[in-house]
Amino acid sequence: MVGAKGDDDNGILSGSAYVYVLDGAGAWSQQAKLIPYDGAANDEFGVSVSISGETITVGAQLEGWGAGKAGSVYVFVFEGDGSWRHQTTHNAVGDFADREFFGASVSTDGETNLVGAPGDDDAGESSGSVYVFVPFSGDSWTQQAKLTAADAEAGDNFGTSVSGSGDTALVGAPGAGDKGPFSGAAYVFVRDGAGVWSQQAKLTASDGAAFDGFGASVSFSGGTALVGSFQDDDNGIDSGSAYLFVRDGAGIWGQQDKLTASDGAESDRFGSSVSISGDSALVGAFQNDGAATSSGSAYVFARDGAGSWSQETKLAASDGASSDLFGGAVVSSGDTAQVGASQDDDAGSDSGSAYVFLSCAGLRLDHRPATRRRRL
Repeated sequence: MVGAKGDDDNGILSGSAYVYVLDGAGAWSQQAKLIPYDGAANDEFGVSVSISGETITVGAQLEGWGAGKAGSVYVFVFEGDGSWRHQTTHNAVGDFADREFFGASVSTDGETNLVGAPGDDDAGESSGSVYVFVPFSGDSWTQQAKLTAADAEAGDNFGTSVSGSGDTALVGAPGAGDKGPFSGAAYVFVRDGAGVWSQQAKLTASDGAAFDGFGASVSFSGGTALVGSFQDDDNGIDSGSAYLFVRDGAGIWGQQDKLTASDGAESDRFGSSVSISGDSALVGAFQNDGAATSSGSAYVFARDGAGSWSQETKLAASDGASSDLFGGAVVSSGDTAQVGASQDDDAGSDSGSAYVFLSCAGLRLDHRPATRRRRL
């Protein structure tokens, strides 16, 4: 899945999303281009995307702007003929308002859809919320819950990032101020057998400080939470970092490690995007100067049997150029990593691209896993 919120098919910045598939020979091809049936200028459809099996969710955070319903999320399902069909549209039930940015973040596991609305005002301006949707009957989904932080405050932007799997939801609130303004936090919610959600934990960085932006990106996998802190200053102002938390059998969360780039530098924004899959973590640094100024990079970390994480390799575009912002979005699954470069210029200024990397087991290059690169 690749979002293109600036596409103009239904008017300027109406947006679109693209689906690519991998064949048995390792070649990628475009399977579909998704456009909402009611798309309009400035909707920003594609600002967020998530895919799980045969279900896709796409956020349009400005849909209906000025009409009292700012933001929608569109759900698509796979048909047997290789096409994708619009199944339903999620909206906030009963409390829709402008500037909520409903759909700014989305996450689906096929059975539960999480939708972030960081501009929601329930606990003050931009305190934020997350809506939970589940299948109801046929093509229908129903809103199961609305999640808010137990200690929500104005400006928290709870819901800026979301990640869920099964009965666990991880939500970022980079504006939370526990350790200074915009130091940030992340919240874990769990669902019981009756479908009731409750806050299980609030995560903060052990060394958090003002303006770190902890929670601007989050990813959850199998009892491990990865949280980006893209304005942390360990390697210089806004060099960035990411934190790993694990849950024990009693449901207690603890910080396991802190990740920084081996060559981190000022303004890299390491942690602006994160993804975790099993014992592998992928972290984007879209302003890293690897190939040129702000060309961007992404870093792969691996966890050993003792729970320690180490940097395994650094990914960069084979044709990286200044201001490509490679690493602005990342996603990983197994041995495959996808990295977005939203300002790549191949098809025109800031037309964008995405790169797919595949780890080749058993091969080593300069003591790092070799990768095959494909471009979308």
